[in-house]
Amino acid sequence: MISVGYGIVCEWRWRGQTIGKRMLRLRVMDRQGLRLQPSQIVIRNLLRFADGMPAFYLLGGVTSLINRHGQRLGDIAANTVVVRTEELPPPGLSQVSKGRFNSLAGYPHLAA
Repeated sequence: MISVGYGIVCEWRWRGQTIGKRMLRLRVMDRQGLRLQPSQIVIRNLLRFADGMPAFYLLGGVTSLINRHGQRLGDIAANTVVVRTEELPPPGLSQVSKGRFNSLAGYPHLAA
């Protein structure tokens, strides 16, 4: 019960990240790139129990292997994906003024 609460609170507070996801530069996002809704966070974390069945995340692992987006059951139900993030420095005015800056270029999951 504590692990579910931890996931819900962290992902809500830190916009789709837990401490482990931050360390690994991962983030949970809506499949359309929109901000996560509280219901999505709750659904994906409650279904963590189903993903863990029958043991050692067997069902969730098999599901993510056969799903083309690598989603586990909780992600499928909540319409979310886990993506790798890259910390980018904020753009300087010189980048914007020269017309070289594309705000989506650094975020391939959004540019797609």
